[in-house]
Amino acid sequence: MEEKWIGIDPGNSGGIAILKDRKITTKVFDPKRCTERDIFLFLEQHSINSICYLEKVSASGPAAGVQSARSMFTFGQSYGFIRGILTAIQIPFITIPPATWMKEYGMKRKKDEGKSAWKNRLRGLAEQLYPDIKITLAVADAVLLAEFARRNHRAAQEI
Repeated sequence: MEEKWIGIDPGNSGGIAILKDRKITTKVFDPKRCTERDIFLFLEQHSINSICYLEKVSASGPAAGVQSARSMFTFGQSYGFIRGILTAIQIPFITIPPATWMKEYGMKRKKDEGKSAWKNRLRGLAEQLYPDIKITLAVADAVLLAEFARRNHRAAQEI
């Protein structure tokens, strides 16, 4: 049975990418379009023979002016919810800091680069890797995480 690689960007504007046989299936975390139950069912249907790489990120504090306390709370809630689902449906997962998976692709945010430009560069990379798949900003990081998992998980197990 072919392995499935799951990449998850747990942010509110993030998503899930399932990679199997070089084909990608995605789901966007958008409370206007899907419920927590939808996310649970999506992951459950892909739980057999899967490994998940979950982006491990920390929120920037409101003192830095980057995120409000409310957005930090919402992000933490989403991250915990995803970890809970993965544990409940027994999908093994590894948390990966963004710098680790981005290094794989030689990607680093430029000092003067705005968030939008940076996200568009990441999406461009995902589109280069999977030109036949529509990649949105919401799922680009998840696609790159799933590809990172495919490239690196077997190598880590063979050592």
